[in-house]
Amino acid sequence: MALVWIHEHAEEYHFDLDRVGLYGYSAGGHLVSLVATLADEPWERVQDTTTWDQNDGRWKQIPSITAVCAGGPPTDFRNMPPESLALSYFLGGTRKQMPSTYIAASPICFASAEDPVFKIIHGEEDVLVALSNATDFHQALLDANVDSMLQTLPNKGHLMAFFSGQLTDGVIGFFTERLKP
Repeated sequence: MALVWIHEHAEEYHFDLDRVGLYGYSAGGHLVSLVATLADEPWERVQDTTTWDQNDGRWKQIPSITAVCAGGPPTDFRNMPPESLALSYFLGGTRKQMPSTYIAASPICFASAEDPVFKIIHGEEDVLVALSNATDFHQALLDANVDSMLQTLPNKGHLMAFFSGQLTDGVIGFFTERLKP
């Protein structure tokens, strides 16, 4: 896992483990959101999301996450059509077959007050990942008293938002502000 690698190489590369930010787009946005929202959860909630054993030493090597920027993230799989095969390869079956897995894969289910600051960036015309993923997740974070910002990109679909200079500027500006020494 990348976070364990960062911990193991912090001295060699002069990484500041007190200022760790995560960024991902689309599936990467999903993963960084899930990792960040799970970080403060009890084992009973985490165990369904990992293949690591509870006593695996790598858990202690994961640095605290200070800030997360997620672009175009799918954050809630609980409303997928029950028989849809769209995520069956990724999640091991349909929502009807594996409802608890679809919950465990949904970052929105783990929003809590101890989560790091978030910035979510999403194209307003995204038909691959519905804008409601971003707006609902943002609201869940706010409801949990998490510092969360939402930036929507007008006239941008999923791919064009990814290639947008607005996305790049938003990510760089967010991390420059939130991870400054």
